[in-house]
Amino acid sequence: MRFLIIDDNPSDRELNIRELRREFPEATFGEVIRRADFEKALSNGGFDVVITDYRLQWTDGLWILQQLMGKYMNIPIIMTTESGGEEIAVEGMKHGLSDYILKRNLRRLPMSVRESLEKAELRRERDESIRQLRAAEALLRRQNAELKQAVSQKYSPENIIGNSSAMIDVLKRSKQVALTDATVLIYGETGTGKELIARAIHQIGPRSARNFVPINCGAIPGELLESELFGHERGSFTGATARRIGRFEEADGGTLFLDEIGDMPPNLQVKLLRVLQEGIIHRLGSNRSISTDVRVIAATHEDLKELIAAERFREDLYYRLRIFDLELPPLRERLEDVPLLVKHFLANHSEKLNTKVMDIDDVARSILCNYSYPGNVRELEHIIQRAMILCNGEKITVDELPKDVLTSSSVLSYREESESEISEEKETIPKTNEELKKAKTEAQARIERLFLRDLLSQTHGNVSEAARRAGMNRYWLMDLIRKHQIDPRQFRALG
Repeated sequence: MRFLIIDDNPSDRELNIRELRREFPEATFGEVIRRADFEKALSNGGFDVVITDYRLQWTDGLWILQQLMGKYMNIPIIMTTESGGEEIAVEGMKHGLSDYILKRNLRRLPMSVRESLEKAELRRERDESIRQLRAAEALLRRQNAELKQAVSQKYSPENIIGNSSAMIDVLKRSKQVALTDATVLIYGETGTGKELIARAIHQIGPRSARNFVPINCGAIPGELLESELFGHERGSFTGATARRIGRFEEADGGTLFLDEIGDMPPNLQVKLLRVLQEGIIHRLGSNRSISTDVRVIAATHEDLKELIAAERFREDLYYRLRIFDLELPPLRERLEDVPLLVKHFLANHSEKLNTKVMDIDDVARSILCNYSYPGNVRELEHIIQRAMILCNGEKITVDELPKDVLTSSSVLSYREESESEISEEKETIPKTNEELKKAKTEAQARIERLFLRDLLSQTHGNVSEAARRAGMNRYWLMDLIRKHQIDPRQFRALG
């Protein structure tokens, strides 16, 4: 340990050193007599404790204290004085003084040093803890900001796949209603992306900084759904061992997404209507009113008007929810979006599934563009995931598609025609390498003709639309059509 002794009285300096050596025999001492000595010591540093006299010929102890604290904040500084200890102590403590000692009590100097060192260590630990806490808070804020940005980008309308006229209209209307605070009712079959649209509305709306809270009304038993929505107090029912806030409170200031609203029990429909009208909820087991500020977006795959006619859904709640409605088209009605969706799913799942599959061949793509998709976009995603797992190459082929897709009535004619031509091939099995090459060329030509005829029949001879559906360059498709001498106009009559 190294002490810095600041005192211009030789006998006092010697007395300080003698007292300190009793407790710190291995210590070394630096001595400051003049201002130049102090400036040199201040510049060099390397001391652990400073002992300074209050009255010096060239300054006073408070000035010394200010200079030291400006550069060495965590080093203990002890001041000695002949008299006026309390007054000096009060002023010195304002500037970071560790302790003061009257010179007549100099024997307690070693104890003061030990106590000051312990306090300094505690201060260093406290400062380090504060530094680490602030660093952790900054990291958490940065991570939260990055997460919010990632969520915002993921659920941005621009990232919802589809350029069919039906989807363009849905996205346009979603952006318009998002800027308001209106209640929204979304219709759509299972798997069409109702929650995706609801999240997009939330993300670009004025409540994006607060919570988006989804709840599936059909997935929770009726007796528990009320507690999920409004919360409960301890002891309000068997098993309620603690207070719990509900989804409305969780979504306060944000958006509550009520999926499958048509499955909500009638008794809860009454309570939901009251909340929508008054903005007040009551936890189960409590009479206390709780105000909530929540935007509600509801969704259903059912026809609510039919449920009203069957007295399973309240008409007044229907009109309260249907301030603005959106209807998501099933995938079978926007098959031109299939190539884009396939490309998106391939890119999105390649890393997750640890595969090199990044494409799909033209025949498999054409078959997918003819399937009816009872499970909608979610089913297509699962089909692509399964095919990527089964695929051994870099392109998905017909062999990796599920049997129910291949045997669907919408693609049977394509498959039957292909199988008919393949059966004819069995009669002429190649015998030589040249015959094999010729057979391959002819087989490829037949597949290409089948592909083109099927694609053009879907689009009634519209080449641009055919290129979009197949995910091909229009000029490359025209070259293929010319190669096989097919006239797109012959397919227009099918429209």
